[in-house]
Amino acid sequence: ALNGRFIDRVRSVGFNSIGAFSGWPREARAKKFPYVGFVSLGNPKAIPSVRGMFDPFDEKSVAEVANAMKGMAKNADDPLVIGYFLANEQGLEDIPRAIPALGADWAAKRAFVRALEKKYGTIAKFNAAWSVSEPDFRALEAKGLAVTTKAAFGDVRDFTETFLEAYYALIEREFRKADPNHMLIGNRWQPGTANDETLCRVAGRHLDVVSINYYAPGVDRAFVTRLYDWTGGKPQFWSEFYYTSTKESN
Repeated sequence: ALNGRFIDRVRSVGFNSIGAFSGWPREARAKKFPYVGFVSLGNPKAIPSVRGMFDPFDEKSVAEVANAMKGMAKNADDPLVIGYFLANEQGLEDIPRAIPALGADWAAKRAFVRALEKKYGTIAKFNAAWSVSEPDFRALEAKGLAVTTKAAFGDVRDFTETFLEAYYALIEREFRKADPNHMLIGNRWQPGTANDETLCRVAGRHLDVVSINYYAPGVDRAFVTRLYDWTGGKPQFWSEFYYTSTKESN
């Protein structure tokens, strides 16, 4: 009864759905009040140095996500579901720093080394580009790599796109199998995370909507338009927001 009264109250002042982290109370179904959820990912191998991100190259993690997503089929025909968020305020801007520092027990690091070997062909060419003196490509897997040259920064940037593509493609593929009827509505990026052309371009290929937790003292139209263009014209949810006087708060 309490949830029902709350739904009546918020509906009367213009709200039209339940936001994240709120659950799906039975009163919402009874009152035909839409809601959102989060995709089911199970327990994939998390990368501790990147908040909220798992290793999309890890075979066990891929299987874990695929198996967890199967459970989402039970709500595939629910007309009140708007869509599913993927995560909340991940530290995706840390990926370029984190991947080179991983060890050989990480599939993402091994994939990065394979990409370097494919590009350079010989360890001598790699050493020249990165200004190092490694004995072979296998030696790169077990140690942290210092990214100090222009070529190294470019290689890390390229692999970051590969990493993000693996992550988003995995989630979209397994989600669509289980639920072809609802939308993927993004990762609830913080503005500093969102302001990245590579991230927006990759996410835009796989999401129906991008979501941004937009804490700011006002609306930066240029920022919003830039993200819209980078994502290929995908709609935006401002999934959290707050405006106040700058004299009172930030």
